[in-house]
Amino acid sequence: MTVTRDSDSGTAITLDMTVLDAVEWQHWVAKTDQRQTSEENATTIALKADLVSGYGQSWSEFSLEGEFNDVFWQVKVDSPDVTGQLRQQYHTADSRIYGDFERVSLQRINEMSPFLATDGPIAASTSFPDWPAVDITIRHLRLDQRLLGELYIMTTLDGPSWLLDKATLSHPDYHAEMIGEWSVKGNTPITTLQLHSSSEKLETLLINLLNEDTGLEAKRAIADIYLSWPDSPWRFNLQSTVGNVFFELEEGSIEQINPGTAGRLLGLLSITALPRRLSLDFHELFEDSMPFNTVTGNVAIKKGLAKTQKMVLDSETAVVEVTGEVDLLNERYDQQVTVTPNVASTLPAAGAVAGGPVGLGVGTAIFLMDKVSTALFNQNIINRISYDYALTGTWSEPVLSVMTENDAED
Repeated sequence: MTVTRDSDSGTAITLDMTVLDAVEWQHWVAKTDQRQTSEENATTIALKADLVSGYGQSWSEFSLEGEFNDVFWQVKVDSPDVTGQLRQQYHTADSRIYGDFERVSLQRINEMSPFLATDGPIAASTSFPDWPAVDITIRHLRLDQRLLGELYIMTTLDGPSWLLDKATLSHPDYHAEMIGEWSVKGNTPITTLQLHSSSEKLETLLINLLNEDTGLEAKRAIADIYLSWPDSPWRFNLQSTVGNVFFELEEGSIEQINPGTAGRLLGLLSITALPRRLSLDFHELFEDSMPFNTVTGNVAIKKGLAKTQKMVLDSETAVVEVTGEVDLLNERYDQQVTVTPNVASTLPAAGAVAGGPVGLGVGTAIFLMDKVSTALFNQNIINRISYDYALTGTWSEPVLSVMTENDAED
């Protein structure tokens, strides 16, 4: 490290390092009050590091140029993974930090997304740190080298509250907007988030976020999510979270997904557990996947349980309805699935329906559906024949079993 001081130009610090620990660097900056330095007698920093690591990230070939005085501070960073600048001016209404980045590449911190953390109860953090107001744009945000899109974040301080006024993520195939608030009133912290997302290609969004194929595709998808928990934003805990999730998918299909990150994150969508069994019972209707016209659902979240009043998959060949609960903490299902085939769609499908879980032969099915429905009943009555299943087991090993009359009564 080289340090030069000049009574006229101030202090210049030059560092050339092999590895820089970002956490230790932050602690050093926090202890150094640069506002004691006048604007004419500023501190400048020129830093180069072969590797910068910290907070689960690592960036190579990193360089930083900064200037600190009693009016403002600003830094410019450049590396293959991060290029941009930050600036904060003191003595303003909110001392907002402005950031403008051309690119930021992040590595996935761990396998499991923090949005489905399964830790038990934890003591709430009642302290409210001196979080600044920010206005930051990242034009190319990447996660594991996949382009998430352009990110914009604006926050403000309002008394005892830190407000997320606006956060947007824009990509050619999807768009998401979020607002939120973190406040501490007395000894009671609370965080609330509201998210709206829309997508013209759902599989792109899911692959970019999860880094694996989910088996879920849709030409159009929207979701509205509201979550609240009694703690700070980074201490999300399912056991104390309440909220609601509404989603609607159009023109897509569902394939049997493999256990793993995608399976765990999509465990909330019970329909992802259905294709394997239903393709056996209704092979002419679903075959290797479950195509659909629409899927709609409204899920209430409380104390680690996701309660579905009704989730409906509507397709050309059948309507699938799901009700019941999903245990998000233990990743288990306790739901009822009702399949109502549209037997009028095709004659082979009618055979598959009657010969499915009930056990009638295909020939008998064709005879019954053709003769009985046309001679004795309106076809719409036949279309209301339905089959009930119990969906139990874990997210990685779901069990879909035919319900008996006693099961249905219970």
